[in-house]
Amino acid sequence: MHTGNCTCFPTFAGVTCDKCKTGQYGNLCDQQCSVGCKSNVCERKSGNCKDGCIVDTIIGDKCDVCLTGWYGQNCNMSCSAGCKNQKCEKSNGECSYGCLDNFFGGQFNQCMHEVDEQCKVDCACCIERKCGGGKWFPNQCTLGCIDGYRGARCYIRCTHNCTKCPDREDTCTACYDGYYPGSARDCTSKCLPGCKTCTTGTTCTSCKEGYYNADGQSDCNCPVYCNCNNGQCVSCKDRYYDTSNLCYSLCPGNCVTCSSNNDCGSCKDGYYKGYQNDNINFPLLNDCTYKCRDNCLRCSSYDRCSLCKTGFYGPNCEKNCSTGCLSNSCDMQTGNCTCFPTFAGVRCDNCKTGKYGNMCNQECSAGCKGGVCEKESGDCTYGCTVVTIVGVKCENCSTGWYGQYCNISCSLGCKMEQCERSNGECSYGCLDNFEGRQCNQYMPDSSSTEQSFNTAGVILGTGFAVSLVLVVTLILWKCRKRANGNSTTRGPRNENSGIELECGSSANAGNVRNHGFVQESNSDVVLGSDYDNQNLGRVQVSEHECRQKNLVSLM
Repeated sequence: MHTGNCTCFPTFAGVTCDKCKTGQYGNLCDQQCSVGCKSNVCERKSGNCKDGCIVDTIIGDKCDVCLTGWYGQNCNMSCSAGCKNQKCEKSNGECSYGCLDNFFGGQFNQCMHEVDEQCKVDCACCIERKCGGGKWFPNQCTLGCIDGYRGARCYIRCTHNCTKCPDREDTCTACYDGYYPGSARDCTSKCLPGCKTCTTGTTCTSCKEGYYNADGQSDCNCPVYCNCNNGQCVSCKDRYYDTSNLCYSLCPGNCVTCSSNNDCGSCKDGYYKGYQNDNINFPLLNDCTYKCRDNCLRCSSYDRCSLCKTGFYGPNCEKNCSTGCLSNSCDMQTGNCTCFPTFAGVRCDNCKTGKYGNMCNQECSAGCKGGVCEKESGDCTYGCTVVTIVGVKCENCSTGWYGQYCNISCSLGCKMEQCERSNGECSYGCLDNFEGRQCNQYMPDSSSTEQSFNTAGVILGTGFAVSLVLVVTLILWKCRKRANGNSTTRGPRNENSGIELECGSSANAGNVRNHGFVQESNSDVVLGSDYDNQNLGRVQVSEHECRQKNLVSLM
């Protein structure tokens, strides 16, 4: 009685029941606010939405009208692209003013089927333009439709931004770049600005050129030349500057980093900033104009090299690394390096034991003592391993020897006692009566045997004749002495007065060969050189005849 408080009807609210329940309006609060009203709140008298509409596609004071091109209870479905003026009924999507040319049919006359007349010519909208007779239609596409088309003959265009709409023109399974199907599955929903493709309005699957994902995000929100933090460009990548312009300003050509077009922070390899040749009389330039020394890869000034080009070392990179350095790389200060397998030494400028040549790829002769030879020539440094190996490279055998180590003697049947090192074959052929590649087979013939006997007969006959002459001469001399009555003291008998010729006896031969004379000890009898010239030659026997005589005696 004093407050006016009461129990309300279901559609009223407030302690005195003078307000409508949320979502209701009217004098009796018996009308519902539009579902488009934000928070479902509207004015009691007019029904106008107090806080506006829930989505942009719903319009009107009461948020009960769809924006042009949209339909559905929440105005979240797009009208068919075939509707004239893009107007369709909110309840079912039927085109309010009919269809555009080349569109027809569809549920509730939504003008969903757009026919592209160009597709009817030469199967233009079929994949690879392949079509043929079909079960229901002529010229049916055999491999399916190109992007944006559907139907047995691929005449019907998909709506909006669809690339695939196999069931309905307005129901997409795939979209063109920059769009995604969305809740309406019509590919009218746009990706983020930096996205090339996406699955939602916040998730990119690939970025447009000029953008990338930063900080583990998937929004393609960072310009390509920026370093981003929380979606903001905070610094520029190498060779770019000016974050205020999203780092699209390019540094001078030889700069790596810069703050402007004439002030480099660091230079590309091979260039430096400062004075030309470190001469303060030249202009000071900070744009990395000047070149390092020829063999210097990185420098802070002309005379301060911090890294040599491959193959060089030294304070100014003026020295060459050894050819024996692996990868042609050596320590910049010392030249020391890791060697190829055939090189040795801290700088790899010597050959490994047993190798020689500029690339140490040739083998020292096996005959070199210690396996050591000169790097340039291959000559054995310490001589040969044995006396039968000769030559500056110890590659040859001395005369009369052969074999890898020159430790096998050539056959006695070889002419000039020379044979090939590799197999012992006689270099100049065989002596007489010897055969075989190594001339180690003796093969006498009848003519040589007969000649040997004849030679022996001559020698024996000559010896006998000389002995007889000497005896007769001695007798005549004694007779003459007696006849003249001269008395002579007879000396002791000379045991060597007889001449005995045997092959190999140098002592007896000496009695015959004595400066052109034949003498008898303790006697003044001397045979003149004329007599000697006639007979002494018959006595002498050559070494070759002796060998033949001995050979005959053995046969």
